Amino acid sequence: MKKLFLCCLLFNFIQFTHAEDLENNVRDYIKSGDWSDFKIVDSSFGRVAATRAATEDKRTNTTLAFTYPTHDKCKLAPVEIIYKLDKRLDNDSEFEAYGNIQVDSGALRRVEAKIIQERGNEFVFIVVPDSNLDDMAQKGKTITVNFKGYGVVEFSLNGAKSAIGNAKSECKNFDFS
Repeated sequence: MKKLFLCCLLFNFIQFTHAEDLENNVRDYIKSGDWSDFKIVDSSFGRVAATRAATEDKRTNTTLAFTYPTHDKCKLAPVEIIYKLDKRLDNDSEFEAYGNIQVDSGALRRVEAKIIQERGNEFVFIVVPDSNLDDMAQKGKTITVNFKGYGVVEFSLNGAKSAIGNAKSECKNFDFS
């Protein structure tokens, strides 16, 4: 199931990665508690295009992913929250929405996000352009996300500090900007 999520994430996020088997583009998959980190490589040249740290809420089949592209000085790309649906979507849609993110019992953070739904896909992508959500995630035990219509999702942060640190560090090794 995790490999399926990773493949879908890679396909929808890294537009310049075109391969028949996207799983072949994942390198050095490392598990850290409830999190994992890995490199995403270009299939043509084997160059590292990005690194990623991700986790899942198994109860809701939802993934939280932090991506660091090597072509952008390893700055955090917009954070992705990916909901797996029970059926494929009938229509394309893209719209802005507000939701809440909270680390542990800290202050509730209201965020604006883009919700992307593609016809024929069984995933809904919520893209949050927050530049320090990864820093917040390294300082807590849980992160709770709530967008109207998608319910409350809770991600464990056990292993987040290690996975995010690894992803950032590895990205810098391949940064060509």
